[in-house]
Amino acid sequence: MDKLRTDICLVIKKETKPQGDIGVKQIKSSKFALFLYQGAYSNLAAVYNEIYANLLPENGLQLRDYHCFEKYLNHPDKIEPEKLKTEIYVPVE
Repeated sequence: MDKLRTDICLVIKKETKPQGDIGVKQIKSSKFALFLYQGAYSNLAAVYNEIYANLLPENGLQLRDYHCFEKYLNHPDKIEPEKLKTEIYVPVE
């Protein structure tokens, strides 16, 4: 693999211009299912499996063609892994 691409979201309060390999992108306002997870980041794969396999179907929600994203509510260097809080945004119809 030549390159790894990742998106990192930040709140930027002033106009920003892309430079080099760094770009600027806005998340469009649309419908997302929001899940609050508390626990170690190492368990996030199991949390996503639960969301896709059970929570979305049980609530009659269909995935939309867009990427999920996460918002980390506290810092892993300042709190124990089992107390980490993560908001998971899943795009739905």
